[in-house]
Amino acid sequence: PRDLHAVIIGMPGAGAKAVAAHIVTGEFPATPEEAASALEWRKISRTFEKLALHVIGLGSQQALWRRYLPSAEALVFVIDGSGEIDPDRLTGSLNIALKDSGLQDGVP
Repeated sequence: PRDLHAVIIGMPGAGAKAVAAHIVTGEFPATPEEAASALEWRKISRTFEKLALHVIGLGSQQALWRRYLPSAEALVFVIDGSGEIDPDRLTGSLNIALKDSGLQDGVP
């Protein structure tokens, strides 16, 4: 199978680590400790797609983005659309992810 590394990041409180945990386990974490387990690479074998998907949820911890984004082959950016969105803050965070964290060109 082909290995694919997906990094899940986002705005503070948006639930990026919970999304990562849900992708891997099929359930949302019930405790902060369970959500924190998303901070490690977790593997999902996708037999039909012949894919070994490695997922890590970093959330809004930008200090970790520079460490993990260079190895990303897919990026998921999570926002919480249920409340007010500060466009400047969102743009700033997304620019850090896309330009200042070593993300390879062409990563979807």
